[in-house]
Amino acid sequence: IPNPVVHLALNQIRQAVNAVIKKYGLPETIHIELARELNKSAEAREEIAKQNKENKDENDAAAKALGELNPPVKADRLSIQKYRLWKEQRGTCLYTGEAIRLKDLYHGDVDVDHILPRSITFSDSMANKVVCKRAANADKSNQSPYQAFSNRPGYDWDAIIRRVEKLSLGKQWRFEADAMERFEEDPEAFRARYGIDNSYIARLARQYLAHL
Repeated sequence: IPNPVVHLALNQIRQAVNAVIKKYGLPETIHIELARELNKSAEAREEIAKQNKENKDENDAAAKALGELNPPVKADRLSIQKYRLWKEQRGTCLYTGEAIRLKDLYHGDVDVDHILPRSITFSDSMANKVVCKRAANADKSNQSPYQAFSNRPGYDWDAIIRRVEKLSLGKQWRFEADAMERFEEDPEAFRARYGIDNSYIARLARQYLAHL
């Protein structure tokens, strides 16, 4: 685990769990609850549960569609994300405007791109992802879309914005000129930047504790 915050969290989990095991023995079951939900109201937790169910339903539908392809595609996390992003974008590369055929999504020159660079924002959420042509991803490099394409020959920035207008508001603002500044001003940016992502920690903790 290269992220020092996540590494520290797993070490703390190890110490706590080992102390429990020393006193009571190995557990029969382990329940992991996300810290971000502990201080939520009942209504907020219900909304989170609803969103989680909707997300699961979309993932299940994507997995089913992938299994029906010829040849079928393994429904792993990346493949499901690619399919969902492809549907959201109506089979079009936002940067170039080129059509992306479903078969090329897995056997062609298509990448998943972090709209605002993950190396800077540490944001790996679906709200920060699109699918695009590999060449466009290389041209974009470690920049925001505005930095990369607003004045770059071969790209039509006005056309990019027209395509982006069909996306959710949570994605649209990431294409604006001041997107990087807005991210820095977001109170959640510090948490994202330094990787204190409870869902990520919980997912790794599940893998870690499964060895018991």
